[in-house]
Amino acid sequence: MNKQEVLYYLKREINTMMVTRHESVVTLWCPLNTKQSETDLNNPYLPMLEYARHILCLLFFVPVPERILVIGLGGGTIPTALCAAAEGAVIDVVEIDTEVAAIAERFFHFRPSNRLRLFLGDGAVFVQESKALYDVIILDAYTGAHISDSVCSEAFYSGVSHRLTDRGIVAVNIITGNKALFRNKLRLLHGVFGSISTLDCKGSKNTIVFAGKKKIHKSTLLQNAELVEPRFPAGFRPSALIEQFKGVPLFEKAKWQLSNMCKHGR
Repeated sequence: MNKQEVLYYLKREINTMMVTRHESVVTLWCPLNTKQSETDLNNPYLPMLEYARHILCLLFFVPVPERILVIGLGGGTIPTALCAAAEGAVIDVVEIDTEVAAIAERFFHFRPSNRLRLFLGDGAVFVQESKALYDVIILDAYTGAHISDSVCSEAFYSGVSHRLTDRGIVAVNIITGNKALFRNKLRLLHGVFGSISTLDCKGSKNTIVFAGKKKIHKSTLLQNAELVEPRFPAGFRPSALIEQFKGVPLFEKAKWQLSNMCKHGR
Protein backbone atom coordinates (compact mmCIF):
# COMPACT_ATOMS: atom_id res chain seq x y z
CA MET A 1 0.00 0.00 0.00
CA ASN A 2 2.75 2.43 -0.96
CA LYS A 3 1.76 6.07 -1.35
CA GLN A 4 -1.53 5.41 0.43
CA GLU A 5 -2.69 8.12 2.79
CA VAL A 6 -4.32 6.61 5.87
CA LEU A 7 -7.53 8.53 6.58
CA TYR A 8 -8.90 6.32 9.33
CA TYR A 9 -7.77 3.38 11.45
CA LEU A 10 -9.67 1.44 14.09
CA LYS A 11 -8.22 -1.66 15.72
CA ARG A 12 -10.86 -4.06 16.97
CA GLU A 13 -10.69 -7.61 18.27
CA ILE A 14 -13.05 -8.94 15.59
CA ASN A 15 -12.10 -6.89 12.56
CA THR A 16 -9.67 -4.00 12.32
CA MET A 17 -10.75 -1.35 9.81
CA MET A 18 -8.73 1.16 7.81
CA VAL A 19 -9.60 3.72 5.17
CA THR A 20 -6.89 4.84 2.75
CA ARG A 21 -6.73 7.28 -0.13
CA HIS A 22 -4.49 7.40 -3.19
CA GLU A 23 -5.23 10.42 -5.35
CA SER A 24 -9.03 10.25 -5.85
CA VAL A 25 -9.39 6.55 -4.95
CA VAL A 26 -10.68 5.73 -1.46
CA THR A 27 -10.50 2.18 -0.11
CA LEU A 28 -12.05 0.52 2.93
CA TRP A 29 -9.91 -2.34 4.27
CA CYS A 30 -11.78 -4.67 6.62
CA PRO A 31 -9.90 -6.68 7.79
CA LEU A 32 -6.60 -5.09 6.79
CA ASN A 33 -5.77 -7.61 4.05
CA THR A 34 -9.15 -7.30 2.32
CA LYS A 35 -10.64 -4.53 0.20
CA GLN A 36 -14.19 -4.21 1.45
CA SER A 37 -15.11 -1.26 -0.79
CA GLU A 38 -13.34 1.02 -3.22
CA THR A 39 -14.48 4.10 -5.09
CA ASP A 40 -13.07 6.83 -7.28
CA LEU A 41 -14.45 10.08 -5.90
CA ASN A 42 -14.27 11.49 -9.43
CA ASN A 43 -16.60 8.72 -10.61
CA PRO A 44 -18.67 7.71 -7.54
CA TYR A 45 -21.48 6.00 -9.46
CA LEU A 46 -19.31 3.09 -10.59
CA PRO A 47 -17.85 0.72 -7.94
CA MET A 48 -14.19 -0.08 -8.52
CA LEU A 49 -14.28 -3.64 -7.16
CA GLU A 50 -15.13 -6.23 -9.81
CA TYR A 51 -17.66 -8.16 -7.73
CA ALA A 52 -19.61 -4.96 -6.98
CA ARG A 53 -19.78 -4.11 -10.70
CA HIS A 54 -20.98 -7.64 -11.44
CA ILE A 55 -23.82 -7.22 -8.94
CA LEU A 56 -25.12 -4.31 -11.01
CA CYS A 57 -26.01 -6.84 -13.73
CA LEU A 58 -29.12 -7.57 -11.67
CA LEU A 59 -30.76 -4.70 -13.58
CA PHE A 60 -30.70 -6.92 -16.67
CA PHE A 61 -33.29 -9.09 -14.93
CA VAL A 62 -35.41 -6.27 -13.50
CA PRO A 63 -34.56 -3.14 -15.52
CA VAL A 64 -37.04 -0.85 -13.72
CA PRO A 65 -37.24 -1.94 -10.08
CA GLU A 66 -39.51 -0.09 -7.70
CA ARG A 67 -37.96 -1.27 -4.43
CA ILE A 68 -34.47 -2.59 -3.71
CA LEU A 69 -33.12 -4.16 -0.51
CA VAL A 70 -29.38 -4.32 0.19
CA ILE A 71 -28.11 -6.42 3.11
CA GLY A 72 -24.59 -5.17 3.90
CA LEU A 73 -23.39 -1.61 3.30
CA GLY A 74 -19.59 -1.55 3.25
CA GLY A 75 -18.63 1.77 1.71
CA GLY A 76 -22.05 2.07 0.11
CA THR A 77 -20.73 1.89 -3.44
CA ILE A 78 -23.42 -0.53 -4.68
CA PRO A 79 -26.49 1.38 -3.42
CA THR A 80 -24.90 4.65 -4.57
CA ALA A 81 -24.50 3.22 -8.08
CA LEU A 82 -28.07 1.92 -8.04
CA CYS A 83 -29.38 5.33 -7.03
CA ALA A 84 -28.14 6.65 -10.36
CA ALA A 85 -28.87 3.59 -12.52
CA ALA A 86 -32.33 2.80 -11.13
CA GLU A 87 -33.91 6.23 -10.94
CA GLY A 88 -37.15 6.24 -9.01
CA ALA A 89 -36.41 3.09 -7.03
CA VAL A 90 -36.55 3.21 -3.24
CA ILE A 91 -33.43 1.54 -1.83
CA ASP A 92 -33.36 0.14 1.71
CA VAL A 93 -29.92 -0.71 3.09
CA VAL A 94 -29.38 -2.77 6.25
CA GLU A 95 -26.02 -2.62 8.05
CA ILE A 96 -25.27 -4.25 11.38
CA ASP A 97 -22.05 -2.34 12.13
CA THR A 98 -22.58 1.29 13.12
CA GLU A 99 -18.89 2.06 12.54
CA VAL A 100 -19.12 0.85 8.93
CA ALA A 101 -22.15 3.08 8.39
CA ALA A 102 -20.26 6.09 9.77
CA ILE A 103 -17.28 5.34 7.49
CA ALA A 104 -19.53 5.12 4.42
CA GLU A 105 -21.01 8.54 5.10
CA ARG A 106 -17.74 10.20 6.11
CA PHE A 107 -15.33 8.91 3.47
CA PHE A 108 -17.42 7.43 0.63
CA HIS A 109 -20.03 10.18 0.34
CA PHE A 110 -22.85 7.73 1.02
CA ARG A 111 -25.88 9.96 1.48
CA PRO A 112 -29.11 8.54 2.96
CA SER A 113 -32.24 10.25 1.65
CA ASN A 114 -35.94 9.66 1.09
CA ARG A 115 -34.98 7.26 -1.72
CA LEU A 116 -31.89 5.77 -0.08
CA ARG A 117 -32.78 4.66 3.42
CA LEU A 118 -30.32 3.23 5.95
CA PHE A 119 -31.41 0.81 8.68
CA LEU A 120 -28.95 -0.13 11.41
CA GLY A 121 -29.43 -3.70 12.56
CA ASP A 122 -29.19 -7.40 11.74
CA GLY A 123 -30.14 -8.23 8.16
CA ALA A 124 -31.66 -11.57 9.18
CA VAL A 125 -33.92 -9.88 11.72
CA PHE A 126 -34.88 -7.20 9.19
CA VAL A 127 -35.95 -9.82 6.65
CA GLN A 128 -37.89 -11.74 9.28
CA GLU A 129 -39.77 -8.68 10.56
CA SER A 130 -40.28 -6.77 7.32
CA LYS A 131 -43.60 -6.84 5.51
CA ALA A 132 -42.31 -5.08 2.39
CA LEU A 133 -41.85 -6.71 -1.00
CA TYR A 134 -38.80 -5.97 -3.15
CA ASP A 135 -38.07 -6.36 -6.85
CA VAL A 136 -34.34 -6.67 -6.12
CA ILE A 137 -32.59 -8.04 -3.04
CA ILE A 138 -28.79 -7.92 -2.71
CA LEU A 139 -27.00 -10.08 -0.14
CA ASP A 140 -23.47 -8.81 0.46
CA ALA A 141 -22.80 -9.24 4.16
CA TYR A 142 -19.17 -10.39 4.23
CA THR A 143 -16.48 -9.10 6.55
CA GLY A 144 -13.36 -10.19 4.73
CA ALA A 145 -14.02 -13.86 3.96
CA HIS A 146 -16.35 -14.30 6.94
CA ILE A 147 -20.14 -14.23 6.83
CA SER A 148 -22.56 -14.89 9.66
CA ASP A 149 -24.54 -18.13 9.47
CA SER A 150 -27.69 -16.10 10.11
CA VAL A 151 -27.55 -14.54 6.64
CA CYS A 152 -26.69 -17.62 4.58
CA SER A 153 -28.91 -20.34 6.05
CA GLU A 154 -31.83 -22.06 4.35
CA ALA A 155 -34.21 -20.33 6.78
CA PHE A 156 -32.78 -16.93 5.88
CA TYR A 157 -32.98 -17.59 2.12
CA SER A 158 -36.55 -18.76 2.58
CA GLY A 159 -37.35 -15.51 4.38
CA VAL A 160 -35.73 -13.56 1.54
CA SER A 161 -37.92 -15.39 -1.00
CA HIS A 162 -41.01 -14.22 0.89
CA ARG A 163 -39.81 -10.61 0.58
CA LEU A 164 -39.31 -10.97 -3.19
CA THR A 165 -41.92 -10.05 -5.79
CA ASP A 166 -42.84 -12.65 -8.40
CA ARG A 167 -40.73 -10.85 -11.02
CA GLY A 168 -37.91 -10.19 -8.56
CA ILE A 169 -34.25 -11.21 -8.51
CA VAL A 170 -31.82 -11.92 -5.67
CA ALA A 171 -28.10 -11.22 -6.18
CA VAL A 172 -25.84 -13.01 -3.69
CA ASN A 173 -22.12 -12.36 -3.33
CA ILE A 174 -20.40 -15.64 -2.42
CA ILE A 175 -16.69 -16.15 -1.77
CA THR A 176 -15.70 -19.46 -3.36
CA GLY A 177 -12.48 -20.29 -1.51
CA ASN A 178 -14.11 -23.19 0.31
CA LYS A 179 -15.52 -25.34 -2.50
CA ALA A 180 -17.67 -27.50 -0.23
CA LEU A 181 -19.32 -24.46 1.36
CA PHE A 182 -19.82 -22.90 -2.06
CA ARG A 183 -21.56 -26.01 -3.40
CA ASN A 184 -23.74 -26.12 -0.30
CA LYS A 185 -24.83 -22.50 -0.79
CA LEU A 186 -25.65 -23.19 -4.43
CA ARG A 187 -27.83 -26.10 -3.39
CA LEU A 188 -29.56 -24.03 -0.73
CA LEU A 189 -30.31 -21.22 -3.19
CA HIS A 190 -31.48 -23.63 -5.85
CA GLY A 191 -33.68 -25.42 -3.33
CA VAL A 192 -35.34 -22.23 -2.14
CA PHE A 193 -35.71 -20.35 -5.43
CA GLY A 194 -35.58 -23.14 -7.99
CA SER A 195 -33.80 -20.92 -10.51
CA ILE A 196 -30.18 -19.78 -10.38
CA SER A 197 -27.38 -18.50 -12.59
CA THR A 198 -23.82 -17.52 -11.71
CA LEU A 199 -21.27 -14.93 -12.79
CA ASP A 200 -17.67 -15.50 -11.72
CA CYS A 201 -15.15 -12.76 -10.99
CA LYS A 202 -11.83 -13.16 -12.77
CA GLY A 203 -9.78 -11.06 -10.36
CA SER A 204 -11.02 -12.52 -7.07
CA LYS A 205 -12.66 -15.57 -5.49
CA ASN A 206 -16.11 -14.02 -5.72
CA THR A 207 -19.07 -15.43 -7.59
CA ILE A 208 -22.36 -13.58 -7.93
CA VAL A 209 -25.36 -15.88 -7.84
CA PHE A 210 -28.60 -14.60 -9.32
CA ALA A 211 -31.73 -16.38 -8.10
CA GLY A 212 -35.38 -15.86 -8.89
CA LYS A 213 -38.83 -17.37 -9.16
CA LYS A 214 -39.33 -17.03 -12.90
CA LYS A 215 -37.37 -18.14 -15.94
CA ILE A 216 -35.85 -15.59 -18.29
CA HIS A 217 -34.17 -16.13 -21.63
CA LYS A 218 -30.81 -14.80 -22.73
CA SER A 219 -32.50 -12.74 -25.46
CA THR A 220 -34.48 -10.90 -22.78
CA LEU A 221 -31.29 -10.19 -20.85
CA LEU A 222 -29.76 -8.66 -23.97
CA GLN A 223 -32.83 -6.53 -24.61
CA ASN A 224 -32.85 -5.30 -21.01
CA ALA A 225 -29.12 -4.59 -21.23
CA GLU A 226 -29.71 -2.21 -24.13
CA LEU A 227 -32.23 -0.37 -21.97
CA VAL A 228 -30.11 -0.27 -18.83
CA GLU A 229 -26.56 0.26 -20.07
CA PRO A 230 -26.91 3.98 -20.94
CA ARG A 231 -27.70 4.65 -17.28
CA PHE A 232 -24.20 3.62 -16.22
CA PRO A 233 -21.10 5.85 -16.45
CA ALA A 234 -19.43 6.05 -19.85
CA GLY A 235 -17.02 3.23 -20.56
CA PHE A 236 -18.80 0.63 -18.42
CA ARG A 237 -20.36 -2.04 -20.65
CA PRO A 238 -21.81 -4.72 -18.35
CA SER A 239 -23.75 -6.25 -21.26
CA ALA A 240 -20.46 -7.88 -22.31
CA LEU A 241 -20.67 -9.96 -19.13
CA ILE A 242 -23.83 -11.74 -20.28
CA GLU A 243 -21.72 -14.18 -22.29
CA GLN A 244 -20.02 -15.20 -19.03
CA PHE A 245 -23.24 -16.15 -17.27
CA LYS A 246 -23.55 -19.84 -16.43
CA GLY A 247 -27.03 -21.24 -16.78
CA VAL A 248 -28.23 -19.07 -19.67
CA PRO A 249 -30.91 -19.24 -21.03
CA LEU A 250 -31.21 -18.30 -17.41
CA PHE A 251 -33.03 -20.74 -15.17
CA GLU A 252 -34.20 -22.93 -18.06
CA LYS A 253 -31.22 -25.22 -17.54
CA ALA A 254 -30.76 -24.50 -13.85
CA LYS A 255 -30.84 -28.13 -12.66
CA TRP A 256 -28.27 -29.20 -15.23
CA GLN A 257 -26.14 -26.17 -14.51
CA LEU A 258 -26.11 -26.77 -10.76
CA SER A 259 -24.89 -30.31 -11.32
CA ASN A 260 -22.32 -29.13 -13.83
CA MET A 261 -20.98 -26.38 -11.54
CA CYS A 262 -20.63 -28.79 -8.64
CA LYS A 263 -18.89 -31.35 -10.81
CA HIS A 264 -16.41 -29.16 -12.66
CA GLY A 265 -14.03 -26.60 -11.20
CA ARG A 266 -15.79 -25.96 -7.90
